[in-house]
Formats: sequence, C-alpha cells, structure tokens
Amino acid sequence: MIYGNGGVSGVAFHVLLEMGIKVGMMGRNPERVQEKKKLLGLEHLPDFEGPYDLVVDATPISSSPDFLQAPGLSSLLGGCKMVFCHNMPEKDNKANYLEKYCADNKLYFIPGQWMYNAQLAKQYRLLFEGYTKPDGSPISEQDILTTWKVEDVDFK
Repeated sequence: MIYGNGGVSGVAFHVLLEMGIKVGMMGRNPERVQEKKKLLGLEHLPDFEGPYDLVVDATPISSSPDFLQAPGLSSLLGGCKMVFCHNMPEKDNKANYLEKYCADNKLYFIPGQWMYNAQLAKQYRLLFEGYTKPDGSPISEQDILTTWKVEDVDFK
C-alpha cells in the first residue's frame, strides 16, 4: 500500500506493478489520492484491506513527531510486515519518527537512503563519468560523495 499522492507515489506504483505486486494507494487528502489514482489508472481497482506486506511512505510525514495522526497511516502500519520510507529527514539532522516507530514495533524498515544511494551511483555513471573539474582533473567518486554528503555508495 502506497501512502501519498505526489511524484514518488507514481514511481512506487509503477515499480511495484512491474514487479507483479498488487498495489493500492491512500493518503492524507482523499480527493488528491483519487486524482492520482485516476492519473495512474487505479480508479477501477477495488480497495483491499490490510494487513499489508509493504507500506510505502511516499510523503515527508516521517519527520513529524505526530506522524501517526496523519489520516489512515496508523491503520496501514497495523500488522504490516515492512515499511519503505522515501523521506530522509536524517539527511538534514532531523529525526525519522517512522523509523523509530518501526524499530519499536519490530517492523522491517527500508530507509530512503538506500534508494538515494542507488540513484546517486547511477547518476554518477550517467552524468559525471569522464568529465573534468575546472582544473582539468577528473570528477571522482569521492568528489560526488563529498559534495552530496553521502557515504557508503558502491559505484561499481
């Protein structure tokens, strides 16, 4: 079940669907969720009830200490097996309350950082490999890591 209706929700929908996974969508604003469902061709799919194997949080709500007050989110989390949180508040030295909730409730948590790192590695290969800095030296993986303040990325 995807929670949210922005750009990330559409990407998550297509990726999960491509993997053969049954996908549903809900969020804080039911009207906007319905618009997104229509855009994605989901309006004809029946809603299905949890518990859900995977909840994809495609919102910035995890950085709010009262995230569980977001309409419908606590019911999605109840009984789910794993949570993917695209938001990375820790990148801005903020707490990820959803991650803490998952740890406290023994839910497998997939951090947005994993997606970010994979995207960074691919972007490096596509955009920067072979280019040089103004001094003529090549742009290195370490330059990218330092600039984007990221660690532990496998560029291979």
